[in-house]
Amino acid sequence: MDAVESAASRVLCLPELLEPILFYAGLSTQNPSSTTDGRSEINWESKDHVLLAAVRDMAELRKKAYGMRFVLCNANQVNRRWNAVIQSSPDIQEVLFMKWHDRKDNVSRFNPLLALKFTWGYFHSHSFPQRDKRYQDAVVRANASWRCMYPVLPPIRQVVASELEENEYNRHSYRSGYISTRMLKRMDGLRMDLLFDIAEAWMWNRHYKSVKFEIEWQGTVDWDDPEVTESLINLRGQAHPISVKRFANDPVKILLGTADGKCHREAPARTIDQVRIILTQSSKHPNGLPGSHVYKHLQSGSERWGLENIVWGSRQTWN
Repeated sequence: MDAVESAASRVLCLPELLEPILFYAGLSTQNPSSTTDGRSEINWESKDHVLLAAVRDMAELRKKAYGMRFVLCNANQVNRRWNAVIQSSPDIQEVLFMKWHDRKDNVSRFNPLLALKFTWGYFHSHSFPQRDKRYQDAVVRANASWRCMYPVLPPIRQVVASELEENEYNRHSYRSGYISTRMLKRMDGLRMDLLFDIAEAWMWNRHYKSVKFEIEWQGTVDWDDPEVTESLINLRGQAHPISVKRFANDPVKILLGTADGKCHREAPARTIDQVRIILTQSSKHPNGLPGSHVYKHLQSGSERWGLENIVWGSRQTWN
């Protein structure tokens, strides 16, 4: 036994051997999935079906995030050598969604750990933030590792925003904006801290009685994918991509919708290349907008971004 342990210790002391071990550890999943929910049809007009799809998606995300959590929370703290290998390895950093190395097979994939933990507005919009103090402390901790993570790889380089206001006199106003491409280029693409800081700043806009936010993950459809059925092809001229609703799917699928809102179907996504931040505020709903969240302020200790980072266009108003 001592000889075996000694041999294993020697292997783990060699950076060139330790790196691939930690790399594959980061890719590992807990109880590999046997569900076929990713390919099953969901009735997106049924609230029960949508909720069930979100619950199943969360279960798959939990399995996919298993390896990432091990490397970030356990392997990272074994000793300085392990930490140094994890921090210096480009491949391990990409598995952890910390870095991206451009290549030809740019297949979009979501960060399972972020999609599992940031369920309110950012990814699934059917659950509130966890109220556990340990969870909140981890979220707001200054320089927390999640802030540097990419929510999607390849990195998204286009972020747009929409703001809708409704007052007590039924007067509406709307404006659209965007995040500077120069700023996103400096960040090497969209990272989670930008979304979080802007959304949390909006949720604590005290000038209005009710505020809410939603993130839409937008992209294009891969009409050449073998999973595209004839019925989907028939919708090609009528339906438009809306947003990703299930984040554990591999490949990623995007929800399509027709202009009349009567048909919603999922189709394989070619790319996820744009995020839309939807900000809504109202003075008409004193008890909160339908779907709005009320929770303890999760302001982080290391904010870098805010509403002032959005470049807004002119405001339109109507009754």
